[in-house]
Amino acid sequence: APSPDAGSDGSITVCDQGAAVNLFNSLGGSPDIGGTWSGGLVGGMYDPAVHAPGAFTYTVTGTAPCGSASAIVTVSETGSPDAGTDGAVTVCADGAAIALFAELGGSPDAGGTWSGSLVGGMFDPAVNTGGIYIYTLDATPPCTGDQSQVEVTIAPAPDAGTDANLTVCDQGAATSLLTALGTPDPGGSWSGPSTVTGDQYDPATMSPGDYVYTVTGTAPCGSASATVTVTETGSPNAGTDGAVTVCADGAAIDLFAELGGSPDAGGTWSGGLVGGMFDPAVNTAGTYTYTLDATLPCMDASSDVVVTVEIAHNPGTSAVDTACTGDGPINLFTLLGGNPDIGGEWMGPDGSMSGIFDPASSTQGTYTYQFIGGACADVSATVQMTVLAGPNAGQDNAVALCDAGPSVNLFGMLAGSPQPGGTWTGPDGAPVSPLISPASAAVGPYEYTVTGNASCPDASAVVTVSISESVDAGANGALSVCSDGAPVALFGELEGTPDAGGTWTMPPNNAPFNGVLDPAMDPSGAYIYTVQGMAPCPAASAQVNVVVVQAPDAGNDTTAALCSSSAAVNMLNLLGGTPDPGGSWTDPDGNSTSASFDPGTSMPGLYRYVVPVVANCSSDVATLDITVAMAAQAGGNGDTTLCSSADPFQLGPLLSGTPDPGGTWSGPSGIDVDGTLDPATASSGAYIYTVTAPTPCPQVMAAVQVTITPVPVVAPSFTMTEGCVPVAVTFSSGYTGNASCFWDFGNGTDTTNCGPITVIYDQPGNYLVQFTADPGNGCAVTATTDQIVRVFDKPTAAFSIVGSNTSTHNPVAAFDNLSVGASQYLWDFGGVGTSTAEDPQFTFPYEVEDIYPICLIAYAAPSCADTICADLLVPASAAVFTANAFTPDGDGINDEFAPVSSNLDPNDYFFIVMDRWGKAVFSTEDMNAKWDGNFGNGTPAPVGVYVWKLVGQDMIAHTRFEHIGHVTIVR
Repeated sequence: APSPDAGSDGSITVCDQGAAVNLFNSLGGSPDIGGTWSGGLVGGMYDPAVHAPGAFTYTVTGTAPCGSASAIVTVSETGSPDAGTDGAVTVCADGAAIALFAELGGSPDAGGTWSGSLVGGMFDPAVNTGGIYIYTLDATPPCTGDQSQVEVTIAPAPDAGTDANLTVCDQGAATSLLTALGTPDPGGSWSGPSTVTGDQYDPATMSPGDYVYTVTGTAPCGSASATVTVTETGSPNAGTDGAVTVCADGAAIDLFAELGGSPDAGGTWSGGLVGGMFDPAVNTAGTYTYTLDATLPCMDASSDVVVTVEIAHNPGTSAVDTACTGDGPINLFTLLGGNPDIGGEWMGPDGSMSGIFDPASSTQGTYTYQFIGGACADVSATVQMTVLAGPNAGQDNAVALCDAGPSVNLFGMLAGSPQPGGTWTGPDGAPVSPLISPASAAVGPYEYTVTGNASCPDASAVVTVSISESVDAGANGALSVCSDGAPVALFGELEGTPDAGGTWTMPPNNAPFNGVLDPAMDPSGAYIYTVQGMAPCPAASAQVNVVVVQAPDAGNDTTAALCSSSAAVNMLNLLGGTPDPGGSWTDPDGNSTSASFDPGTSMPGLYRYVVPVVANCSSDVATLDITVAMAAQAGGNGDTTLCSSADPFQLGPLLSGTPDPGGTWSGPSGIDVDGTLDPATASSGAYIYTVTAPTPCPQVMAAVQVTITPVPVVAPSFTMTEGCVPVAVTFSSGYTGNASCFWDFGNGTDTTNCGPITVIYDQPGNYLVQFTADPGNGCAVTATTDQIVRVFDKPTAAFSIVGSNTSTHNPVAAFDNLSVGASQYLWDFGGVGTSTAEDPQFTFPYEVEDIYPICLIAYAAPSCADTICADLLVPASAAVFTANAFTPDGDGINDEFAPVSSNLDPNDYFFIVMDRWGKAVFSTEDMNAKWDGNFGNGTPAPVGVYVWKLVGQDMIAHTRFEHIGHVTIVR
């Protein structure tokens, strides 16, 4: 009998959390299968979750007289590290460093490493960035390492800025406290001596001191605060602006007293003033600024005093003067003594006066010249005037006379109030009469003298006479001209001997005129010629009365293009210009004709229009060349009504009359160039046919009124759960209108129900189904379903398994399809494969003993099928196991050698052992016989290697096999 072989001792290290392992694989040598294990192992499987490490013995029971064999596998376990569970933590950006190990969940083992270059697992928000940090623990193989992570979120720390000092002016504008802190976070709160509105410190309403700004942090960050210490500085008061007027000869004054308000003392003055004293004798008028320096941040204060220096006037010294009544006017200012200033005012016995004293009319007495002062005192001087009675010849004068004027009396030409009774002398010194004639008198000075008395001398006055020459514009004239005549100079039409150089005006509004009449443009009327005289001589005028006779106007030669369909026209309206009516016409043949031209009947060609002579104007002629173009024809209007399902058609034949070809169509929807309209896509409305004619004939149009009646919109369809008879099919028309409905189901049945409707098909076949919707307006529509209804007899699925030799060593099975009424097939081989063949063959997994459900779906159509399933057993094949050595030494252990087999046919078995030269040393047909290591005569076979062969038949697969191996005898 063969000795059992448990292999040699082995060892294995497993992870305490690893999967179960088969210790058989850890044995050395070639252990026999089928042994047993100590330690409660089932099938040699060691599970670290169940079993404790240690020594496990594998024992193979020997066949008598051989004893059992055993070997030991020593199992060691390595521990799996525990990195804990993932964690998360939020830290403040200005917080202290934290140990991330404490943030892991569970009970993590120490000694791991952290990602992110953390030193000792310490996370410092000032150095490290937020994110995921991984904790890793290495393991001793075969265990694997473990990891967990901590997600770190850094909450921004609140920033209240840095402490600051703020100095403000007590009268300054409001200032931002927040700006003083740097760049703090907004949204904080303030506390301090006064309530802070916004972030503004207003010196006008708030008190200086410490103002604390606090920003509340977001957990885990605490709040932050910073302090602004506010100090106020005082503002100087320079008072308000002032103004003062001083006299130029006055005493010095202190300008500080001229400031308004309550100014602070101690300031400085501009303009070089010493102590703020203004001396009119030294300083000049102007603006003087008082300035007080301030402590920052207050601003310096200043105010102005505007100083005006009033001049001290000199009225001169008083005087006394005597005048005769005949003396001329006297300027009293010239009588004052000293050096009086100009600009004063005069007061006399009769009140205010100009300072001119007229002895003939002014009142004698005291006349005062004075300056009324402001800052300076009033000053004045007087002139005492006495008037003596004496001759009065009046005052000099000049007079201009015209040589055509009347005689004048020179006495009336004297100025003033001359007394009569004096004498006149002319320009030549000879006595003359005061009455002179301009036409003959000499020009020059005429002197009037009145004899004086004991108190006053003779008095005289001069009248200077100048005499101007009068002008001549000639006498009135008259002129008659034709409107087409040459221009005429009207100066030659005046009568008499007019002076040249005058000016002309023209009718009707006496507008300026150049003196040359253009009959074609200028109107009839009075054209006035005016010569301006030298003062005092008046201007002279004369006129030419012009009559412009309108020349005959036949208009301008022109051409005219007319349309044959146009109405008759008056040819006068076709001529260019503005032809006169009343002329006569001749036609292209020279015959007299009327002014009416009918394009449909009149002769085209050259027509001549003549307007006869008028007065001294000649006749006028114009020609009119007429061409006539033929009008186009678009035909008469038409109409049609049709269904939207009608065939495309041409619109042209629907027009009446004889429309010209070559026109164009337009309408509410697209239309072909040739006028073809497709009712399926066209819109109802008027379709216009337009024919273009030669100029000047207009386009002509005719319309076809098209009414398109829409056909019902249908989309018949169906649904069916399967295709085997009997089958229920549900039909839908896709129609929602009010038309009459009709279904033809193709199986000899119909209905007027619009649907949805369900029909039972109990016979196999292909059915064409039609649906008709008829709205009663002649536009019914019939449509078929989108698919043919296909109904089949239900098939019968059946199959058989061919042969019975299938086993784990030969896992091949063939199938015979016995289905009826099917055309397609789908096989499923227990979930390990499929096939669409009719009679397939399938190979199942090798060395796997299992029961496989085999299913066949037999299809008559995709919607009509039958299914059948059956189980297929793939049994285990015959197994042969042999040892590679045995020890036939009679100790009862491993003394015999034979194959260990299963599922072999005992009736078909042959086992033989041969030496290295092929000589049989042992053979048997008994499955239970074993080689004892001896030759047939009982002599022990020598130590060495022997070849064995086993020939037999598998009882499961019924297949023959042959196995060959070798075995070693060890003694």
